[in-house]
Amino acid sequence: MQLIERESELSTLSTYLENIRTGAGTLALVGGEAGAGKSALVSAFLDEVAVRIAAGSCDGLSTPRPLGPIIEIAAQLEVDSALPRDELFAAILAALAQQSTVVLVEDVHWADDATADFLFYAGRRLDRIPAMVIATYRDDEISSNGALTRLIGELTRLSATRRVPVVPLTESGVATLVAGSGLDAEEVYRQTSGNAFFVTEMLAAGSSRPATVRDVVLARAARLPTLAVSLSRPLETTQIWQLWAITAVIVVGATLLGSAVASGMLPMHISVPGQALPASLPLAG
Repeated sequence: MQLIERESELSTLSTYLENIRTGAGTLALVGGEAGAGKSALVSAFLDEVAVRIAAGSCDGLSTPRPLGPIIEIAAQLEVDSALPRDELFAAILAALAQQSTVVLVEDVHWADDATADFLFYAGRRLDRIPAMVIATYRDDEISSNGALTRLIGELTRLSATRRVPVVPLTESGVATLVAGSGLDAEEVYRQTSGNAFFVTEMLAAGSSRPATVRDVVLARAARLPTLAVSLSRPLETTQIWQLWAITAVIVVGATLLGSAVASGMLPMHISVPGQALPASLPLAG
């Protein structure tokens, strides 16, 4: 799939990579909503780099693996992952100091506490190490994930940290992707709000309502509290963003929808045909 409207982000990451040649490392926080295209962006960037790469991923397990991605990265750097935690952290940074390296930690919104500690430990020392650490995360989960909120807040304060936001595609970008597919670009944009994953799945299925999109949305709903799940359940039968939840806001109250909004399941601005509504709703969360 063609990478659209990511030239600025790729250029920014390339600039940070150039900086490590002078011995000044960078911690790049690549954040965007679920499906925004963070992994596609980073993959395209890494395809072009000419330095050593070490990568690890956090997994969305009910019980996260302690130091899961860091152990994967240690193995690629030929560092003994069985070392005590403090020695492991120091050994990884010592390995990074020997050679220019890009370290990727994916899906930090699922990071365990020990992995978060490593990112903070490394981030405080990157200004004297020729390494670029890239951490990807879902920024639409910050308000509902206290651990992620604290981690990003602490990392942002570090001098080596740089933010690389991955925003939704514009209507023009969606039109470029959809061109020649037989789908209506305006309708695709209306249903997806420029979410790159939704757009590419529609193109792959040749349909404005692919089963993969439904499954992913419902999987996210399954992680919400019971009341929020019941309110977002119309996603099974309606278009992606055409929800009847505005009625629930009025009848049940904003609190019940707070976690659904915070997780990105429901849009902050919802309109009802033929009715004038406030520009924003006082949703909790």
